[in-house]
Amino acid sequence: MRAVCVAVGVLGALGAMVAPSRQKPRLSLVIGGGFDGYLSPCGCTEPMSGGIQRMATIVRQAQRDRSALFLMLGNNVSGVGRQSELKAETVAQVLGGLDGLGQLGVNEARLGKGEMLAMDRLSGHNLLNASLSPSESNPVPPSASRGGFVVGAISHQPALMAASARESAVSVQNSARMLVQQATEAGAPAVVLFDGGHDEAVALAKASPDIALVVYESGSSAPAHGEHVGHTVLVTPGERGKSVLRMTYADGEFRSYEVTPLGPEVSDDARTTRLYREYLSRVDGEMLLDKLPRSPGPDFAGPERCARCHSAAGQVWHASAHSHALATLEAKGHSLDPDCVSCHVTGLGLKTGFFSRSKTPALAAVTCESCHGPGRAHSAEPRAVHMARVGREACISCHNPSNSPNFVFSAYWQRIKH
Repeated sequence: MRAVCVAVGVLGALGAMVAPSRQKPRLSLVIGGGFDGYLSPCGCTEPMSGGIQRMATIVRQAQRDRSALFLMLGNNVSGVGRQSELKAETVAQVLGGLDGLGQLGVNEARLGKGEMLAMDRLSGHNLLNASLSPSESNPVPPSASRGGFVVGAISHQPALMAASARESAVSVQNSARMLVQQATEAGAPAVVLFDGGHDEAVALAKASPDIALVVYESGSSAPAHGEHVGHTVLVTPGERGKSVLRMTYADGEFRSYEVTPLGPEVSDDARTTRLYREYLSRVDGEMLLDKLPRSPGPDFAGPERCARCHSAAGQVWHASAHSHALATLEAKGHSLDPDCVSCHVTGLGLKTGFFSRSKTPALAAVTCESCHGPGRAHSAEPRAVHMARVGREACISCHNPSNSPNFVFSAYWQRIKH
């Protein structure tokens, strides 16, 4: 997939009209993040986009080519709990290794004060947050001057963030005002990493027109070009960190804009891969899969018992990718990852379901009962107990746009028709 390169405003010709001796140095930004918990592509189908390892590859290239300043949008975790804490710490380590500036988002704040302090330390003190008042218990600065820019991180939910962090909130308006004042004094463009969506970003730009750039969150793909609201440019790396943006700034305006999708053609960064593998090792070592809550449920029969009567269907299943679904995770090191395993085994959330390949080998795959439900009672009394007939709805719980972007039920059904 080619990178998309689109001008923001009137770009090329204007630069050529300015005499080289009067031109200010061209500044460069590379922008990523906003992973929403998806630090790595699922990997169970191709092509998948995104991932912190691919992002780091593009960042290092931009830093070599243009000495670019790396900015990472926040909210890289989703929800609370131990796995989110491990993700937050990994993101912070990656940020520190890339020597960038990152946003402490509201999702990170929900993890609590201790985790915020851990992230600050692991990032090399490169995290920013202007929505919490600086204090002895909150060392995260509101902004920083680097790479020719003054960068701040603002949340559109400062009260929620403050309640999570047990700190005092700073309003969006006051955060923006202080950032603009600092940028004006430094004679540098003000850039905001914004914990908010497009509409909130537009409102911020209108209320604070001296901000040069607002990087906002989005639940869709990165637009092919930046958007102007007055003199402010609005951009986003798109949903779940699936793209990286590259921009240049000179003579008071952004001169170029490039979107690089993080598809499989982008290789993984070696140093970030080591950090990601350490994260997976911690997930495994803390046995997070074993700690998942489970509810009571009927007993499962297992695919071999199903095949005794449904032999033709059993042959179809044995020949399908469903029969070795867990093996695909084992090959990628995700076989004990709670984020992934439920769609690769049978009955993970039940006390009668999958626990591990050694304890419950018959359920260590996507079996007949993943779709049709537990069948021990049916196998014992097939005429008295009937199994549910299922269709597309049984598939799309796992084959959703995030995990299986090319899924079309009518086409996929032909592979397992029984």
